[in-house]
Amino acid sequence: DFFGLSRGYGMSISLMMLSASYLITGFKCLNNRHIWMAFGLATLASYANFTLLVFWAAVTLLIGFYFLLRFRSEGKKPWIAGLILLTFCLAYAALIYTPIQKMQSTNQFIYWSSHGFFKDTIIPLMDLSLQQSGMKDFLTLIAYLGLGLIGFSLGYSLFHFRKHEFKITSLREPFVIGSFLILITAGVNVLQTIILGTPNLFGRTALFFYPLYTTAIVCTYPFIRRMITGKRVKRVLAFGIAFLTSLHLITTSETNRYREWFYDGYTFDVLAIIQKEHRTTPATLETNWLYHPSFNFYYHTGQLPWLTLRPYNKEIRPDTDAEYYYVRMEDLNLLEGKFDVVDFWEDNYLLRRKPRPAHIP
Repeated sequence: DFFGLSRGYGMSISLMMLSASYLITGFKCLNNRHIWMAFGLATLASYANFTLLVFWAAVTLLIGFYFLLRFRSEGKKPWIAGLILLTFCLAYAALIYTPIQKMQSTNQFIYWSSHGFFKDTIIPLMDLSLQQSGMKDFLTLIAYLGLGLIGFSLGYSLFHFRKHEFKITSLREPFVIGSFLILITAGVNVLQTIILGTPNLFGRTALFFYPLYTTAIVCTYPFIRRMITGKRVKRVLAFGIAFLTSLHLITTSETNRYREWFYDGYTFDVLAIIQKEHRTTPATLETNWLYHPSFNFYYHTGQLPWLTLRPYNKEIRPDTDAEYYYVRMEDLNLLEGKFDVVDFWEDNYLLRRKPRPAHIP
């Protein structure tokens, strides 16, 4: 149910985090097996949700860079690894070409904007992650400090890389790969917007940037810790990181409130009421188009044998023959006189068709 309703977001981000972990340890230990694991998991992550194709491209570029530098330092030619990588990339491109082409031809990318990566992606991610915190200004400052820390890591990584004559051993620090990974992913996203004309990722479609951001910050901790000599300062630093992350979680978590797709929060309540009234006879239900996908999922998975669901319709149909209508408050006036209110949750209303008046000769 979770993966069906979340449309791959949870699955793809889980695979992405495991891929990032293998990529970091692959560079750190110069472990080719971990590098290939990172590539395979990044491929699965992007296949679970196409918004992560930018992450897949970033991982592929870093892996190509890894083999180039490693075999260069060892005096070998990277042709075999490069050929394998190129073959898998071409095969994957062939696999995903048709669905992406269909998405593009049916204008499925029109719901976002192209006002710049910072304005369309970073700012909304920060705003959405701080909803209901009551400490938005303070936590926003911390978020910007985190971006500054990643920027420092990038600058130091490039300096360190150049200082060591562009050898792969200078890339074995986790903070180097953590900062490079989020930078290259963002860079691929920007290039995609410029070259292909696709809009920037926004909100849930850009959600994977959040764990990449936290990974880049966490990877800097061992580096900063080595620069600090005092044990007390190290403990304060560790406590501060734990405190801020816990504070963010506690102040933004609300188990009794739905942030996005809130209108699906009462699907089971609606079904319970209808099933209670129709234990022996089938029922028919029509819904506002926003509610339909959630009911449709359970209907087509065979979990509602006692219910007949009317087809998806963007318009409210007062002439429907359905016994029940699940609508928003704004739809009530369109159905006035034909349905009675059975129950309601916030702006969500379950209606029952009024009995037809007896025929009077």
